[in-house]
Amino acid sequence: PTTTGKSDCSIQNDDDILDETLYLRRKYLSSSVALSYNSNGGTPLMIVGGQGSRLYGHDGTSYLDTRNNVAHCGHQHPCIVSSVAEQLYQLNTNTRYLHHTV
Repeated sequence: PTTTGKSDCSIQNDDDILDETLYLRRKYLSSSVALSYNSNGGTPLMIVGGQGSRLYGHDGTSYLDTRNNVAHCGHQHPCIVSSVAEQLYQLNTNTRYLHHTV
């Protein structure tokens, strides 16, 4: 990120990408899957990346992430990325089933 709070994570045609993403989300996901930070009909955040304690929006804006697991481990922590990749290679499910590693 730069001193202006922007990063190089921005993508071209911000409005087109945002509109298409919202369209596809409404088409394929249930309305019960809520968007965060979309109050009063405003534009929801479209996050395209994260590193450490920061999230980066589609327009390059940097946000301090106070909601996800950032307080515990941050984004892109190499040990966690490696562990998650190893687990996904073995089994991609959640804790509703018994597994000897859970």
